[in-house]
Amino acid sequence: MTISPIRNWLRKLRAKIAPQRLDLDQWAEKHRSVVDVTLDQVIDRIPGEGLILDVGANVGLFTQQLRARRPRCEYLLFEPVQRYFSICQGRYEGVQGVQVLNIALSSKNEQRPIFKAAHNPGGNSVLPEIMFDRRENSEVTERTVVEEERIDCRRFDDVAKERGIESVAFVKIDTEGFDYAVLQGLFEFLQQTGQRPPILTELMREDYHPFWQEQREIIGRYVGLGYGAIDFDALPKIGDVLLLPGSIGPSLILDQD
Repeated sequence: MTISPIRNWLRKLRAKIAPQRLDLDQWAEKHRSVVDVTLDQVIDRIPGEGLILDVGANVGLFTQQLRARRPRCEYLLFEPVQRYFSICQGRYEGVQGVQVLNIALSSKNEQRPIFKAAHNPGGNSVLPEIMFDRRENSEVTERTVVEEERIDCRRFDDVAKERGIESVAFVKIDTEGFDYAVLQGLFEFLQQTGQRPPILTELMREDYHPFWQEQREIIGRYVGLGYGAIDFDALPKIGDVLLLPGSIGPSLILDQD
């Protein structure tokens, strides 16, 4: 039997089995180590002071782990799902220098649904093409339970003007395929202010991302701003990428192990 039939058989077997559903505490404990592995790779590029944007904050683990290493920074978290926003609020209530907003960042100001994979508290996307995909390499199957919630989306350019934000030190984006739209809504702020903070974003490979062209186009625009290019051919199916201004160094595809 060749490798290809084996993989095909395993794919069909997984499709028949409902994903294991983790409760929020189990998921958070599992995800904490993932955050730490990521931070180990990017911490040297994160300034010790300034405003950090945590886009797709979920229950606030990234900010919690980063604050232990960068305590003098200020943090602005964006989490549109009401349950996770409430957890973030509780986690950081009374904590100086941390604010949580119950909105998603996007390329336009609008309301739209977000789709939540019931078995995975981190698997929330506004893209139905991601959540209801049926391609062979998709991790979402016909057995996946998906719930829906209406959320508010805003452009960061507009949020910055309303809140008087003039400088950003670091940006983390993790929005399950919607990062390209977040980057679109951030672009004008960076262009007008001259800010070039390191940006940790999650990108997807061409055969997996339904908006591959939009993703590639906005990365090209960031390269035009002075960020280092990335090797799209080297992307894994889903991978973290650290966009860096060329004056600091080349942009990096992070180790996923």
